[in-house]
Amino acid sequence: MKYIVSFFCIICIIFSAGQASAQQGAEAFAANIAALNRTPASRNPVFQDFNRVFTLRVLDTNRQWAGDVADLKIDGTGAVTQVVGNINRVSTDRGLVTKSVGDLTFMDDISSFVMSLESLPENSAEALAAITPAAGGDGKVYSFKAMNGAKVYNTQGKWVGVVKNLMLDKEMNGIEAIVLEDVPGARRYTEIAIPFDPDHVTVNAHYEEIELRLDPAAAKAVTDFAKDHR
Repeated sequence: MKYIVSFFCIICIIFSAGQASAQQGAEAFAANIAALNRTPASRNPVFQDFNRVFTLRVLDTNRQWAGDVADLKIDGTGAVTQVVGNINRVSTDRGLVTKSVGDLTFMDDISSFVMSLESLPENSAEALAAITPAAGGDGKVYSFKAMNGAKVYNTQGKWVGVVKNLMLDKEMNGIEAIVLEDVPGARRYTEIAIPFDPDHVTVNAHYEEIELRLDPAAAKAVTDFAKDHR
């Protein structure tokens, strides 16, 4: 009997610890929302926003202009895994190339990615899919371009908002924050920036479109912020 009681106590302790950890995570998420919205995210110098990505150039290793960025591939954690470049030095049917971030150098001062243009592959279905807005992804990587405008719900399917902007870190390593609009209850803050935290934010491909899901605590933190800052 004492072993059963002990086992029950252990389960209670684990459950309580899990609840405490979840509560702390939700509080940290809410605190990050408040911090992100002290300055409009699109004007925050620590970020690169969605529009900035599509002004970037692709240079060869001699720093000569070779094309432009067509899209980024993003994994479920928000990390940039590949860059899709529209290369103008090859024939039209070979214009799109995909390069892993490990094969690139990002140079913020000249607004460019530097990549080797040796042995460029043929225009692949993979590269094409990455720049198709309706291409939600395969559950592993997603089109950065298609993420802008994605609908956002909580895990029970309740509306939270729609993605208005995506903010990457200065080095273009990954998404740090997303900016939402049409958040229920929002008046003063018509656009609300929230952290892109994979512990609370999940990317899904739904009927060939991207949507984001927030866990209940994160979704509540967003709507509470909207209502508390009218």
